[in-house]
Amino acid sequence: MKILAVERYPHQWLHEATAALGSDEVASPGCLPLSVIADSAIVRNGMPMFIPDFAREWSLAAVPFFTIGRLGKSIPVRFANRYIESCGIALRLTPPGNNLLPPANFLSGLATGFDGALAPGKTFPYAAAADMHISTSAGEQLTLTPAELHIEETVALISRYMMLKMGDIIIPCVTPLRLPVETGTTVTVTLNTDTAIELKLR
Repeated sequence: MKILAVERYPHQWLHEATAALGSDEVASPGCLPLSVIADSAIVRNGMPMFIPDFAREWSLAAVPFFTIGRLGKSIPVRFANRYIESCGIALRLTPPGNNLLPPANFLSGLATGFDGALAPGKTFPYAAAADMHISTSAGEQLTLTPAELHIEETVALISRYMMLKMGDIIIPCVTPLRLPVETGTTVTVTLNTDTAIELKLR
């Protein structure tokens, strides 16, 4: 299983990515800023997130994620929805003052993929992503539209470079939603009024 995180804000779909999708040739990988996160970074459902000493001043970023349900390579955009199985919200440990976006704030693989760095919540049918209304227990709210998520374009573009497999997780963008890291507390995020993740911090 792979975890693939696109390091862009919803309004920052890159011109290079659109150009790459419109070409018959495979473009330079620089057309999409992507982090590959080890599956050992995942906090399993029902388990608490243990905050490392170095991350005590970090925050939790609430980000959308999608799961792949079929094996696919070089997937056309018009067929990409057939490969997306579900969606949900994950919580990702984020350094202070860092929006995860390259190049100025580029994070090393150790900073994005250490054990316990990412907690995906429960999954919902892909149709739930028609509009993703996200609310956090910190009182923040955000709505993501399909036009901002670009998930089908993201799946199609990534599949030009690597085989997508069942169970792969794709995070199509980062968001400004942040929750404080306070050990001994529980944070909650809802998706379209349903509880998407409830995470204990230890």
